[in-house]
Amino acid sequence: MIPQKKEPEEKKEFSRREFLKDAALLVCGATLGTLTLASSCNISSTTSTTPAPAPSSSLFPIPEPTLSSAPTPAPTSTLPSTSTFMPTPTSSPTPSPTPSSSSIPTSTSTPTPTPSFTPTSTSKPTPTPTPSPVPIPVPATSACAITSPPPNMEGINTHPEVYGTGADPKIITLGPKVGANPGWPVYPDKLGMEFELENWTPVLAPLDMVLIGVNNRGAVYRIQNGVKQSPFNDLGLFFESNSPDWPKMIVFIYHLFSSPLVLKDSQTEVEDWDSKVLRAQGHLFYPRSDYMAPEGAISCDAMIGRSVKRGELIAFAGSVGTHSMAPFCFKVSDTSVNPTVQKGNPYLHWVQPSAFFYWKSYRPDAVFPSGVLAYPFECDGYQLPAELHDVNFKYTSKT
Repeated sequence: MIPQKKEPEEKKEFSRREFLKDAALLVCGATLGTLTLASSCNISSTTSTTPAPAPSSSLFPIPEPTLSSAPTPAPTSTLPSTSTFMPTPTSSPTPSPTPSSSSIPTSTSTPTPTPSFTPTSTSKPTPTPTPSPVPIPVPATSACAITSPPPNMEGINTHPEVYGTGADPKIITLGPKVGANPGWPVYPDKLGMEFELENWTPVLAPLDMVLIGVNNRGAVYRIQNGVKQSPFNDLGLFFESNSPDWPKMIVFIYHLFSSPLVLKDSQTEVEDWDSKVLRAQGHLFYPRSDYMAPEGAISCDAMIGRSVKRGELIAFAGSVGTHSMAPFCFKVSDTSVNPTVQKGNPYLHWVQPSAFFYWKSYRPDAVFPSGVLAYPFECDGYQLPAELHDVNFKYTSKT
């Protein structure tokens, strides 16, 4: 038995020697799906008749600091005159008179003018430009729904029984819009598909990738449509692909209980899911936009920038009420423009995970055709070492 553990964009403006900071974060909710799990994958059945509708989005503004509005006067040069000078003659000079006993300047040459003082500029500095997104196509050699199947289908797509509710077809802009279980209800803007896993099941990396963002929205409970759901595990991880098969692809996993990549991943320190407590770091992705976490967010002490290899432990599945799962969402880079993007990279597209990709069970010696992803859970006899089944396990290195 596994031991239990207990868009806004950032802007900076400078006006002379003062600034105001402002940031906003769009918060999106997510819920559920149902399905019976494969006994061959050590996964038990979990059912949910109707997924809850999508939570409404909310803004979490960062308060502006109160700063003095009085302008700082520009410095001026005040240079006292220390002597009086005689002009240089332009014709035959008249002999200088004999000086009297009173003080008279000894030099009659024209002095070099002293330059006036120019104050340091307090104008708004030129910001460093953000690199423009670059369209990167899906590699023709990567097997998927818009290229071609793998050359050998042996061991491919062998565990469809683990698929839960798919993504909202209206948010899909690349590849098939409909995935597994098309008759199951789906809430608006649902970004991915649940893998129906038992609570605290180890979640594995489907490909080589690097952690770029964390959003811990977990809480003791959430009240939705008058129904209290407890627990409400909602740790979210954002990765960027390190694999040449899927350049710049974003992988978003949520409803997690804990992660060895996040030191502060408590699901109980916040009472109500709807409270305005923002615990986030790094790059965060939403249905129609992506942002950097605002400066006012509470740090999760996440290992941002740490790379993981395919098959490595990245998290443990969480629960919403009695429904345990690990939803996966994928945003794939392409040369076409995503018309739904309002902020962020317009060349990234949400795809339907069960229909867009080909999947294969992970083993250290398994050969993966180009583009094929690893099922993100233990199956077909493969098991992680015992210590990696501890939900409190943390990696010791951030690199």
